[in-house]
This record gives sequence, structure tokens and C-alpha cells, in this order.
Amino acid sequence: MSKYSVQAIGDRPKAVNDTNVKAIYFRETPTIIFVDSNSPEQVGTKLGYEYVMLPDTDLTKLFTISAQGKSAKTVLDGMIYDFAVCAEQITFTTMPYYNLEPNKRIFVTCPESAISGEYILTRYTVPLGPSGTMSITATLAVDALY
Repeated sequence: MSKYSVQAIGDRPKAVNDTNVKAIYFRETPTIIFVDSNSPEQVGTKLGYEYVMLPDTDLTKLFTISAQGKSAKTVLDGMIYDFAVCAEQITFTTMPYYNLEPNKRIFVTCPESAISGEYILTRYTVPLGPSGTMSITATLAVDALY
């Protein structure tokens, strides 16, 4: 087995052919709300947004709806997160928590199993009856890649 170890084989490139990638990266979407000057009552106070009042024009003629698709940077960030470290998964049962969702970060600690840290919830089962236990599967959350 030692002749097939990572040190003996070395690094190998991974080629990915993803036709949904539309750009190298996307610019950040500005936090601007466009307001028609005929309706100044639309101006609100949403935190973090800038309001721009346009002259007497039809706003629907100025903008079009488009989908961005995926960017290569987003796909690469996901691959680095998925493949840079050894995946550590845990599965446990607990009383039902109905506010949990997939991709939510949870903190798990169990001194008997030497588990302590933040995990990303990947899968769960919820009992339909009034009594029962919930099964949760989670993957270790990586905060820093070396």
C-alpha cells in the first residue's frame, strides 16, 4: 500500500467541465434602490441602501432582468472548501429542533466522543409524530485553509 500513498504518487490536477460557468467572477451588486420622481413616497429608509431618484422616465424601460449563472470563482471556492481537507462527518440523534435547515452552521460538543466544534448540517430527518427523535448528519466546518 505504501507505493500508492499520496507522497509516492504526488499531486494530480482535477479537470472540471462545467457549462453553467458564465464568467470568471461577478462584480458585487450595488445596493441602490431606483425611485421614480413621480412617486417620492416610495423613498424609504432601508439600512445599507442608497436611493437614487430618476427623472420622469418609465423605469421598466431602463432595466432588464437577467440571470448571472455561475462564476468560476464561486465554483473554485466551493471545490477548495470541499476537497482541501479530509471530510469529517458526524451523525447523531436528538430531540426535534424544527428551526434547523440544511447548510446551517451548528455547534456540537460531546466530551465522551471527543467532538467539539462547528459543523454544517447536511441532512436531517424529522419525526412526524408528537414523540420521537431527530437524526442529524453534519460535516465539519472549515474556517481556515492552510
